[in-house]
Amino acid sequence: MDMSPAMHRTIVCIDVEGFGDRRRRNFDQGAVRAAMYQALTDACAGSGVSWRECYHEDRGDGVLVLVSPEVPKSYLVTSFPQKLAMALAAHNRKCTPQTRIRLRLAVHAGEVHYDRYGVVGNAINLTFRLLETPQLKAGLADSPTAVALISSRWFFEEVIQHTPAAGAERYHPVQVLVKETRTDAWMRLIDHGDSRDELPGAAWNDLLSAKAKLCLELEGAARLIRGYELHAVPELLQTADYARATLRFEYPGVSRDGITRRVDLLMRRQRILHGSEPCRLWVVIDEGALRRRCSSAVMRQQLAYLIEMSRLRHITIQIMPLSAGVAAGGALTLLRFPAPETADAVYLETLSRGLYLDRPADVEHYQQVMYRLCVLAAQPDDTTAFLHRIMREI
Repeated sequence: MDMSPAMHRTIVCIDVEGFGDRRRRNFDQGAVRAAMYQALTDACAGSGVSWRECYHEDRGDGVLVLVSPEVPKSYLVTSFPQKLAMALAAHNRKCTPQTRIRLRLAVHAGEVHYDRYGVVGNAINLTFRLLETPQLKAGLADSPTAVALISSRWFFEEVIQHTPAAGAERYHPVQVLVKETRTDAWMRLIDHGDSRDELPGAAWNDLLSAKAKLCLELEGAARLIRGYELHAVPELLQTADYARATLRFEYPGVSRDGITRRVDLLMRRQRILHGSEPCRLWVVIDEGALRRRCSSAVMRQQLAYLIEMSRLRHITIQIMPLSAGVAAGGALTLLRFPAPETADAVYLETLSRGLYLDRPADVEHYQQVMYRLCVLAAQPDDTTAFLHRIMREI
């Protein structure tokens, strides 16, 4: 086998957001590639990295870069991403909409082999998996920033945390579930002014457990959310008043300001159901949850809101009638992501704990459970009449 001994390299993988958008014609894609390479070379020149001494492979809609070991790794998470964002901002100010550029950037370091075809190594594989993390894609899509940066756990712990200028406090932990990869990473958003890079959910980190943070990240990255709720209206469909009443019961010792912050977080989460490309939502709600009053006025407002939301094309609501008997033992949520190689996930919620599952056998089991729930429930066309009847009876 004609392959070199392993050599330690800093690895940078870059991908253009929406490169294959149908609005981009062939010459638009060519212009995007040319501008991307110009921005990369300018960023390298401005941050002490010699582009000429870097190994790089073109990937069509991105590029793989191996940086010489003589270059301090800290350069790749301090001046380089900032210079890159500045170069992109300058390009985007004067280009057409079809040639605007935003980039996902992944950094790692590890052992790399060279052969007659290029380079190979598990460290390279991991870096490309980081680029495909749903939370990274969603974070960039949901922000005005030019660059979304994700770092491997090793790079964050060994480089970023020990480099004051890297701004470790601005990174947000994410779990990477791409193909066979299961690992932790750290990400942040970088604007050319670097003043609007707070990640969704970061302002509420003190309210969230590690597991809750993961669920929030995955929820924000999902393309389709399906769920069953037994005891309450699904959180993504709650009005502020209904959420406030529910939270007061769940957190009796929390101050009014604390409850308000939790309601604000919930309203922030609901943004995924709005915008130009909203998340698809399909929920089954137990009838008992809709008859469990917090107050008549609040409940009527909540039911009216469900009727309004059920009319949206991307939202499907079904009611599980009390006459159906026992349907499922607890609430469940199924998440599907845009990237086909990213496995579906399941979140189960009970009174005592929440459980996150991504094993294919577990996911398939709960997909079947969800299918049976949809069959048992009243059909979507009956939802409006069902909700109006409950409103008249409360």
